[in-house]
Amino acid sequence: MQALTTNQVADLCGVNRTTVGYWVRTGKIQARRSGKLYFIHENDLRLFLESSGQAIPPELARRSHQISDFPTVQPCWDFFKTNIADGRCDDCAASKNSAEPCFTYREGGVDCRDAKCLDCEYYRKYYLPRIKFVYQINLPAAVYRGTTIWGANSLFEALRGFDRGEVIGLGIERVVHQDSMEMAISNAKRRTMGDRSVPKHYQMDIRTREGDKTAVHLLVTPLNEPWGTFLAIFHPMVG
Repeated sequence: MQALTTNQVADLCGVNRTTVGYWVRTGKIQARRSGKLYFIHENDLRLFLESSGQAIPPELARRSHQISDFPTVQPCWDFFKTNIADGRCDDCAASKNSAEPCFTYREGGVDCRDAKCLDCEYYRKYYLPRIKFVYQINLPAAVYRGTTIWGANSLFEALRGFDRGEVIGLGIERVVHQDSMEMAISNAKRRTMGDRSVPKHYQMDIRTREGDKTAVHLLVTPLNEPWGTFLAIFHPMVG
């Protein structure tokens, strides 16, 4: 199961994007906001279509039979209130703004008690199992959604000069060199919108901790889990 952009929902259901926007604005269908984009989980889309008497698109019906091995993600503030109930989320920007996942707002005012997400029991329960496959890739690799990194392997951290787990929740502007920034942000946003014309592999420059640039060949592919994310594999260029 995965989440879909409003454009993808419109294409899947054979309706106009403004129709999907109306469904979201009127509360007919649940959507999660990430930046300026809204994502609709396949389960929520199916429930809405069934409850409103609309036909289930064949592609959605086929994918609905695929069962995830991962636990259903709940918002971090609900997780901590249920499991710890110590008031840690009362003044957190993630809770106040219903920001999901919380670590994507790390640079926007989220102040967690755990300095690094890898030390957080919430992240380790819900998100680490979904992306830990990157640790088995023998090239620098990272998982991201939109313009925010969700996790990366140690080879990527070493390439960029990050400490262990430091990359989680950072924007790609902290990784990409300014010479490639416009292209990187444009491609990331177009992928999120479901634009299939975005190239899967191309050359770009990333920056080191000191600000120098390193040329890499980048390969990007979509993932089913976590929903709406992409895997980026970096091939460092020699010479």
